[in-house]
Amino acid sequence: MADEVRGPAFIQDATGGIAIFDEQVHASATLKIGDSITITGTRTVFNDLVQVGTVTNIKNNGTPQNAITPKDITLAELADHLGQLVRVVNTTFPNPGDLLFGNSNYTLTDTSGSEEKPSQLLAQRLSVL
Repeated sequence: MADEVRGPAFIQDATGGIAIFDEQVHASATLKIGDSITITGTRTVFNDLVQVGTVTNIKNNGTPQNAITPKDITLAELADHLGQLVRVVNTTFPNPGDLLFGNSNYTLTDTSGSEEKPSQLLAQRLSVL
């Protein structure tokens, strides 16, 4: 489980990842980033993205047997890994060292090209090397 910015939380296994929008997950004092959880909830779609909403059951399985590690990808591959923990390698920002501000877009560049991404996505899902 991951919830670095207090929603959405994400769960992932070997087959893929999905966002979870539910306060039982976001506000839980017992669930920690990296925990293995099993949830039951309603599959919904928001802005053309599949997510889980209205969670009806949460089971905390504790420390995962197989921890999720970031997959190294390029910017061009980002859309193929929605809801998954990824690391976009060899990425540059226009002004390295600048602060990222909310509700702003930033242009990232790597060997596959350039893309403009919102700051919320950068804070939630990208680890830049």
